[in-house]
Amino acid sequence: MGIREAAAKVGEESRRKLDYERELINGIAGASSLGFAGRAVSELDPKKHLYSFYGYLSLLQALEKMLLRGINPDDALDIVQDGFDAEGYMGALEADAQTGEIRVNQDKSEEIRVNQDKSEEIKIRVPD
Repeated sequence: MGIREAAAKVGEESRRKLDYERELINGIAGASSLGFAGRAVSELDPKKHLYSFYGYLSLLQALEKMLLRGINPDDALDIVQDGFDAEGYMGALEADAQTGEIRVNQDKSEEIRVNQDKSEEIKIRVPD
């Protein structure tokens, strides 16, 4: 592989990472707000932390998952910064729910049903 081919490969990989970052940021903005997405990007900026760009993308992905599951944006950002992933946090919530359960629709529909005390079901709409 020549220098030009190697440079082209590195450039393509950089474009893919930036495209994925943009996709995640748009998903976060759609599930919360544009202002929150900007704040999250600023707070998770890999230049301010010791993780790589891939680590940053992983945090954005976890944040988007939590938002889509109906977790409050500020809480979701705190949870991600504390090192929890979406599945781990949701699993902890399920384990802590002594009188009820937290269910996430497996078919990825727009509704997330939360049933805390088995007497009331709260429906949360996930923004498009």
